[in-house]
Amino acid sequence: GHDEIVWALQPAPGGRLFSASADRTIRAWDVASARCLGVLSGHTRPVLALALAGGRLFSGSYDHRIIEWCPESFRTLRTLEGHHDAVRALATAPGGRLVSGSYDASVRVWDVEAGACCGVLVGHAGPVRALAVCAGAVFSGSYDASIRAWDVEANR
Repeated sequence: GHDEIVWALQPAPGGRLFSASADRTIRAWDVASARCLGVLSGHTRPVLALALAGGRLFSGSYDHRIIEWCPESFRTLRTLEGHHDAVRALATAPGGRLVSGSYDASVRVWDVEAGACCGVLVGHAGPVRALAVCAGAVFSGSYDASIRAWDVEANR
């Protein structure tokens, strides 16, 4: 298994589970056999967050980057850059979007197909630590002790 703290888990179709670790790797597991199917390496710092969007796996890290992976071949597809600090939370949003929360106090909205940032949501006074999607809105939780609701379609 991993050599350090496991920071995130993401279930996937086909009875698989992905795990993200401080050892800078993501591991793919077959749940039924508890066998490791592969190791995804590409981050230079601990991996903190995982999400599935558009049939792809995304990981966020202390290296400020989001890496998009093929969940079948375990190969890197592209890197999404824009945050200025650790990417601590990821979530799938309506409209084929991915949202990322960072210690830079921002929430970024990404177009999964284009692999491009299509919005930056600011308003927190501290690091963004948690994200959730509920009733079509994105909610972010921060070290500033607040929860904010965002409309990702309108970027506000």
